[in-house]
Amino acid sequence: MPAFSHQFDQVDPFEPVIHGPLQAWAARAARMATMILYGCSTEQLTCWGRVVERELQKLAAHRVGECSTNTAIAGQVMTSPAEVRWQLTDIELLSAIDLKAIAKDLSFRDPRTGLNRPVQLWRLRATLALWKLADASVLLRQDTGVEGAVSVCKADIYAGCARPNALPYADVACLASNLITEAAVAVALAWGAYQADFRLSQAAWATALRKSSASRPGGHARHAEGRRAKDLILAWLKSLPLDSFVDITAASNAGVARLKQNDFDPPLKKPTFVEGTVFKWFDEAGPDYVRWGIDRRRKKAA
Repeated sequence: MPAFSHQFDQVDPFEPVIHGPLQAWAARAARMATMILYGCSTEQLTCWGRVVERELQKLAAHRVGECSTNTAIAGQVMTSPAEVRWQLTDIELLSAIDLKAIAKDLSFRDPRTGLNRPVQLWRLRATLALWKLADASVLLRQDTGVEGAVSVCKADIYAGCARPNALPYADVACLASNLITEAAVAVALAWGAYQADFRLSQAAWATALRKSSASRPGGHARHAEGRRAKDLILAWLKSLPLDSFVDITAASNAGVARLKQNDFDPPLKKPTFVEGTVFKWFDEAGPDYVRWGIDRRRKKAA
């Protein structure tokens, strides 16, 4: 470790156990990554992790012999792929992967349409965050301060070249801190892109909702009340945090309750819409990457 192989078999990627002074930071990174990766199973994340590991090793091998950009040792030649990954970090190397070239190995099954789509870089960054948190969790379970504990080159441990059964406490603390910090950076980068993509999807959704009403016979007149209700629900949804609902059904129920309040200006003439109607609005015109929140059941999905 942290060369990716079977980390998510050893640690629940969505709920890694991290103890110590960085526990709160690690938990926050895990929550954000879990939200971003809504709908992804452990098996899916493992598949992506192994492909990313392969590509990271290729990139690192190509950069052996270059000088490190680490300010602490600027000018020092990196003599192995492990040293490259340790000095540059996997999060930096990940940005250099040609995702189009390996698109066949990296796909995401859209739960709404059932179609395979290319995986975005922000999904892989969130996956990398959970990967690094899993590594930190395993490291913190290592025996420390025991007789026979051997200090090993940090680069070798980072790239998975060596991992003794017992490590000095100072090595474990340093490595775990680096891994959790890298996870936090990865998820912060992923979160910014995730939010931008979500807002674009919501804009497309708003357009689709209006077109779906206007295209029906007499839609401009007979369905005016329904169109306005849709617009009100959309505006209300935009005002809420991205993780407000577990799934589309919970959102639909809440949408019905919101319409019944009917505190709009002017009020709706017929404020009662059944859950099935609101559900249909969401289902027929939802954005390609709609995310309702955190559903723990998805971890068991194929």
